[in-house]
Amino acid sequence: MTHKIKNLNLLSDFYDQKTLSLKDGVLYAESDKKTCDNLYVVIESETGVVVPPVLSFIVSHYRNHSKTSSATQAKALRLYFDFLHQHNLSWNIGALESVDRPFTGFKWWLKEQYEEGNIAGSTARSYFSVVANFYIFHLDINTPFTSIPMEYEEIEIRQFDNDPFAHIAGRSIVRRVSTEKLDVSARSQEGSLKPFTIQEQEMFFTKLKEHGSEEFLLICVLAILSGLRASEIADLRTDMFAIYKDDDPHFELELGAKAQHKTKQNSELPVTIAGSAVKLLKRYHISSRYVNRLNKFINNGGERANVFITQRGGAYSQHTISTLFNQFVHKHIYPEYPDFSHDFHDLRVTFGVDVMNAALNVKTLSDSEALRFTKSQMRHKNITDTLRYLSYFQKSKALVEQSKLNEELLSLIFSETA
Repeated sequence: MTHKIKNLNLLSDFYDQKTLSLKDGVLYAESDKKTCDNLYVVIESETGVVVPPVLSFIVSHYRNHSKTSSATQAKALRLYFDFLHQHNLSWNIGALESVDRPFTGFKWWLKEQYEEGNIAGSTARSYFSVVANFYIFHLDINTPFTSIPMEYEEIEIRQFDNDPFAHIAGRSIVRRVSTEKLDVSARSQEGSLKPFTIQEQEMFFTKLKEHGSEEFLLICVLAILSGLRASEIADLRTDMFAIYKDDDPHFELELGAKAQHKTKQNSELPVTIAGSAVKLLKRYHISSRYVNRLNKFINNGGERANVFITQRGGAYSQHTISTLFNQFVHKHIYPEYPDFSHDFHDLRVTFGVDVMNAALNVKTLSDSEALRFTKSQMRHKNITDTLRYLSYFQKSKALVEQSKLNEELLSLIFSETA
């Protein structure tokens, strides 16, 4: 948690020594006493002890940048250390591969929170920048790390641009600069829907069948066929599907508190799932692969079985699913399709756009009725969220018509000049 210290008198490590003087045979270091007012720090909630690496960074940043408050830095690092604690990670243990580093996991988590609408883009970027600077600071003071903590480069800053001997004469300094980027917009997410195209869906699921795990394939199928969020899929339990009948083409799945299931904003709106998708889950749950995981789950003390269980017998989490998606894309999609720019949340977006498209194509439904139907299927709390899907579809449809007109015009022009 964060804690405000009204006045902090810094230890000798934090202030500049001015002169040395000898008094009565004792050598004294005379200096100006440094005090930080209203300093926000991060403390361990269980012990009440200030987190040392955070304190040193915040004090240095506070003094070197003439800060009047360290609230933003403390809040960002409290969030980061909470993330580390929840996922049993250590801030000073990196990895050779970027996908295995705690900082990379935090970056994906921030993007996930942004995509879910839980955090503003500007806030996510601010927190990301603070944690990146935190690592640069500790690299600069030679803090020992296990492997590489983050991607960075060293740049030389010269006092005189054309001085080839600047580094020898002490007229240049070398600074480390983070090369990590958080791919979110500082603006509101409104209007930034990115559904999969038909071609992208075919490519993505073909790659999943070839290289993905059975669990992750089913997770992605559920997301694109039902619009369930990653957190909602992670908390699905097998008993929630007990009343499904094999001949039903659709299944209305109860969610929320009454089903002892976690949803966004505690929504209890049900979701409709295709019967074929439920049959795939049912078939998977009697497989030896799932039964082996279920036995580990029970041996670990689990009581109410999750629909998806990890190889070690634990429950999936929202972060686990997002990490699996990012790792899969980096390993199996980017090498062949470097322009692929989707997140796991875009599977839900694709479902929403498809629902809106289908509803608008039903002649017996008015536009307002189609909007209400899509709102119920997406389980939106506010109609403004659903309007984004209507706007996206209408804009896409208009662009298709515009493209047709452009092609007709070009055809006319070139036929006349031929």
